[in-house]
Amino acid sequence: MNDITLGKCPFCGGKVVSAVESGREDALVAYWCVRPVCENGCPVGRMADGWDDLHVGYGGDPGPDVVGTDLAAKWAGVCETLAHPRPCPRCGGRPAFVAANAVLCFGCPDDGLVKSEADTTLLGLVVRWNGEAAAAESAGRRQAELEVECAILNRAYWPDRFKNEWDQRLSPNSSEASLSSFPRALSSMTANRSCRNRSGSSTLPSTVPNVG
Repeated sequence: MNDITLGKCPFCGGKVVSAVESGREDALVAYWCVRPVCENGCPVGRMADGWDDLHVGYGGDPGPDVVGTDLAAKWAGVCETLAHPRPCPRCGGRPAFVAANAVLCFGCPDDGLVKSEADTTLLGLVVRWNGEAAAAESAGRRQAELEVECAILNRAYWPDRFKNEWDQRLSPNSSEASLSSFPRALSSMTANRSCRNRSGSSTLPSTVPNVG
């Protein structure tokens, strides 16, 4: 099959073309890109793995036009992923490619990077970053939920001088973010209670006050 035009280079906007190879994949006829080239010399050959990311299969021979159109759609999806990575879950900044100790990395220069390994593509780096950023975002949401839950659970045991402040922070008009100043104190209190519990001395009252 002749070389095909995949689309635009995501780095410079120039034209990207690629050779295409074909072969049998079980009962399918498979086509995949090899050696994509940007007319302006950008490193598009490192963007994606031809077999894993720029690959299509058919039950018969669809013809070169269909193959070219479908592979171009795959290329567009790769470019979309590269162009819109998840922001840093800590600072909200846009991640970037970084050379660190002679290793290509991707992520937030201030808050954390993912490192490339042998044969890692640019798409692979971005996908790994997106996964780790999503996990960090999920953990942050869960932490905020637990802080609110701990506030509710511990309000009954908090010293009286802090009850008004707890009630204010737990009121419908307060934001969950207002609890962010409490986790350290709360964690310390909980840890102290836990230690005393393990020593055999109960720190909880014999009856639980009504906190409704």
